[in-house]
Amino acid sequence: MNVQPQTLSNPLSRAAVSVADGASRPFFATISSNNMAPWRKGGEAVLVDPNRSVRPGDFVFVELEPEDDGEPGRRLVLRLTKAAPDHVELEQLNPRRRFTVPRMQIRAIHWAAGMDEPCGS
Repeated sequence: MNVQPQTLSNPLSRAAVSVADGASRPFFATISSNNMAPWRKGGEAVLVDPNRSVRPGDFVFVELEPEDDGEPGRRLVLRLTKAAPDHVELEQLNPRRRFTVPRMQIRAIHWAAGMDEPCGS
C-alpha cells in the first residue's frame, strides 16, 4: 500500500532539526502525538543518531522530502519493518498501521530510541 506523505501520522514537533542538511551528531526530537504509544507518547523525547545504521525492527526518525519549496519535509518516528532498495515499510503502533514509502520521498532515515532505552549497538 503506497501512501502519500501527507497522510502519514505521528509528526514531530517543528523544533526538530532537518537532518538532511548535514546533521551528523545525535540530537533529541519531541513526539507530538500518541501514534507510537505505548512505546512513546506525545510530548516525550527520543534520541536520534544519524551515525547509526538502521535495520528492520528499529524505531527510526524519518524526514520526508518537502511538498513545497522552502518548507521542511514532514518528520516522523515510526518502526522500520522492511527496507528494500526502492521503498521502506514503516509501522505506527496506535492504531497499528503499516505504510510503504518510496525511497524517493524520503530525505533522511535515522535510528531513534527512547530516553530510557539502552543505546548499545
